[in-house]
Amino acid sequence: MSAKVAVIGAGVVGLSVAIKLKEEFGSAVDVTVIAETFFQGTTSFGSGGFWEPYAIAGTPDEDINRWGQIAFEHFKEEHQKETAAESGVQMITVHQLYEEHETLKIPSWSHIVHNFQVLDSDALRRMGLPEKYVKGYSFGSYVADQKYYLQYISRKLTSYGVKFIQRRIENLSELHGQYGCIVNCTGLGAFYANNDTEMYPIRGQVLRVKAPWMKGVWFFGNNYVIPNTDNVVLGGTQQKDRWDTNVDIKDTETILSRIGSVFPALARAPIENIWVGLRPGRAPLRLDSEVVDGQFIIHNYGHGGSGITLAMGCAVDVVNNHFLPWLRATAGKKGGARL
Repeated sequence: MSAKVAVIGAGVVGLSVAIKLKEEFGSAVDVTVIAETFFQGTTSFGSGGFWEPYAIAGTPDEDINRWGQIAFEHFKEEHQKETAAESGVQMITVHQLYEEHETLKIPSWSHIVHNFQVLDSDALRRMGLPEKYVKGYSFGSYVADQKYYLQYISRKLTSYGVKFIQRRIENLSELHGQYGCIVNCTGLGAFYANNDTEMYPIRGQVLRVKAPWMKGVWFFGNNYVIPNTDNVVLGGTQQKDRWDTNVDIKDTETILSRIGSVFPALARAPIENIWVGLRPGRAPLRLDSEVVDGQFIIHNYGHGGSGITLAMGCAVDVVNNHFLPWLRATAGKKGGARL
């Protein structure tokens, strides 16, 4: 008998869990993905899709790097596949720039990425960058364009027999007793679905512009430039505790002004759309499991701005360290799943 599993949430975190469950256990698990919104309605869809730990407060570097490395290797594998065009995964060079008064700290994840190197002012001058930037570093990473990647994963899940249900879950208790295991990947929705008052929004506003000449990722100050498959993402904002999802014209003007001071052509590029999303903030990210009123629940949420960066690594953790022990414990019981 297959173990019935409900994954709540259809962003990159939830879909990654569903993928790992089916890849590891096949027909031994009956997986249903339940979400209020899919694709364009998710926070993942509007993100830049770039691998780098970002806006992830209170989570130990050891955990971030462990989960992040698994995700990085996953994207490397996807980039090498013949389906790379379908998944939207591309390898890309990244530059992080600093002004004199800013502190350059080598990130703890520098050993994970490709060809990490520190850049001095001479290197930046040769690149023709504004003189106020005097130090920085560069490395190779991956962008998984979520417009393509989420659909790519969803097609795989459909081929594996995973079911999708569009439904708003007000509280996880609504599903108690209907599934053997519930995996809570509700993101910011955990604020109400799990009554988690430690959750908070990190408002992000980004622009997508038509700029086919821009081929690299750039970070400077609070600003970033991230090429996707069909356009370039310009950001951004990182506004904690702001629940507003309306486009703020002042944010738009600030983003264009700051990025235009480094790359003038981007400030004049045609704007395709402006998107606002609420990153699911929590310090730390929650990944654990518990039994509530007889219902086994795995919690996996609070990834901040690092959903893409950590999703697959967290999914492996969910499967190996929480779901598998539960499945083994229930195997052989009357009506329980068998391995």
